[in-house]
Amino acid sequence: MSNTTKPDLKIKNHILAALPRQDYNDLLSSLKRVDMNHGDVLFDMGQAIQNVYFPYDAVVSLVYTTQEGTTVEVGLVGMEGMVGIPIILGGQVSPYRAIG
Repeated sequence: MSNTTKPDLKIKNHILAALPRQDYNDLLSSLKRVDMNHGDVLFDMGQAIQNVYFPYDAVVSLVYTTQEGTTVEVGLVGMEGMVGIPIILGGQVSPYRAIG
């Protein structure tokens, strides 16, 4: 018999849904809904990361700009993920621009 927790289908972000219920409840007071418009910048390249985001009905584009000015989309984050992973890994500054 497995001791894994089934995702809570009422919670739309897959990371949050996969948390054990008590862990999710502990985080709940720190979570707040953020409404975004297409093109809103969550944080910019080189900017300190203040918040992480758990999209559930949006896709966030992660864009890197080279020194020559070329921009490259390096990732997309939707309801399966989290935006702001560098802060979890010990980074203080974003290596990319996050655009909603």
